[in-house]
Amino acid sequence: MTSKTIIIGLVALAFVAGSIMTGTMAEAKKEDKNKGNPFQAILDAIDDLQSQIVTIELTSDLGDTYITTETTTIIAGLGGNGVAQCDEGDVLLSGGYIFFGADLIVTADQPIPVGADGQGWQVGAVNPDTTDGTIIIKIICANTTP
Repeated sequence: MTSKTIIIGLVALAFVAGSIMTGTMAEAKKEDKNKGNPFQAILDAIDDLQSQIVTIELTSDLGDTYITTETTTIIAGLGGNGVAQCDEGDVLLSGGYIFFGADLIVTADQPIPVGADGQGWQVGAVNPDTTDGTIIIKIICANTTP
């Protein structure tokens, strides 16, 4: 231990001893209105939030939704990408991918515009393995066209 550490320890010890001797120890005490259950306020807040969640009404004017899937092969030692797209004029809500068959390095995973009025999801990858890899891209689209 360094002399600085020892001095700090001695000062702290002297402070505590002096506080005990003079009766000036500080004590933080909060009145517990819940009589023995310190977590009751948290439980009450959770109950309140749950009751608010129950009353939430989800609405959408996006119409029906559908899922589109696109499968792309990434050849061993090369890179490539695939795009799943919504029907023209429909709205992309979400997208994602899974891959298998090789240890692909994903280089793109993003929504993109497709054509004049379309939306899609692009996934790009590089395949450093000696076997081909497969990417399956799935998107959720909202049917907004009549």
